[in-house]
Amino acid sequence: MQTLKTYLGKEVIVELSGERKRSGMLIDCGPDVLVIYEDTKYLYIPAAHIQHMEVSSKKNSEYAQPPHKKARSDDSLSFAKIVQEAQGLLTELCLAERQSVYGHIAHFRDDYIVFHSPVHQTLLIPVFHIKWLSPYEGGLLSCGKPGLTAADTSAESYADSFEAQIRSYEGKVVMLDFGLKSNRLGTLEKVENHTLAFVTPDQKWQYFHISHVKNCASPIRK
Repeated sequence: MQTLKTYLGKEVIVELSGERKRSGMLIDCGPDVLVIYEDTKYLYIPAAHIQHMEVSSKKNSEYAQPPHKKARSDDSLSFAKIVQEAQGLLTELCLAERQSVYGHIAHFRDDYIVFHSPVHQTLLIPVFHIKWLSPYEGGLLSCGKPGLTAADTSAESYADSFEAQIRSYEGKVVMLDFGLKSNRLGTLEKVENHTLAFVTPDQKWQYFHISHVKNCASPIRK
């Protein structure tokens, strides 16, 4: 990311894999992450998802200006560090185009996070599939609404890896990728050789390679 340092403080357009282009002022960058200020929020973008970046032809005055954060380069900045510091804050995560989720990061494991959303409840999300995250400074976990409070998952135990945690759900009903497709909901029968095998309500077997699973809804615990 050394080359990007020359663009600090400039307006850039960033093309991301599986997500629409984002544009804003390049505020910060580290070895595996860059930070842009878009509209009224900071986007922390993993370098692995950046397909293309260019300087915008628009003038800086045409973009929203950050209230206080100055453009700088920080070699100690990493996406893992950002995720750790975002724990407990109201945060928006983008996993794909038109697939954003709001809530808070409850736990950060080796390769995934445990994310609690007032809408989706508890989700397991591989860090690799996070296109960007945006913590809301001073944001309320309740989103300003009574009753929408963070779930207490501190007493629950989670495996170190995403695959190991999903394996613990064998025999239970799970939902993958927000259940946007009918074949993403069913009883998880087996996790083997990085492949999930489960049966949908219409008794059809479905198989998914775990590397393509963007999120998994935690089964309801009785």
